[in-house]
Amino acid sequence: MTPYRSITYDAPLKTPIRNEAWIAERDAPWRLIMFPGTPARKYLFERMLRLAPADLEVVLLARPGYARGHQRAFLDFDDQVAAARPFLDTDKKIVTLGVSYGGELALKALVDF
Repeated sequence: MTPYRSITYDAPLKTPIRNEAWIAERDAPWRLIMFPGTPARKYLFERMLRLAPADLEVVLLARPGYARGHQRAFLDFDDQVAAARPFLDTDKKIVTLGVSYGGELALKALVDF
């Protein structure tokens, strides 16, 4: 079994876009959503994706505008938070984790949703 996979999804920004994320999908009651800072790359979080325990689903978001193929950055703070919405609308219990600027996004995501 592959420990995680890349996905693309519709991110509900003010101007909706296709965004990228990586998920270590699990049939688990908990989901950890990770928000990278600026600058950040997937390899900084890859170990957490690869070693996610069986009882924890892990999602790493690409920040809007920073994913492969994006033509411009989406600098609006609310847009950055909105990118997580598809992963927050769930019956799973949510924990967010952010690094640097991602820490503010992680906190705001929990407050808003």
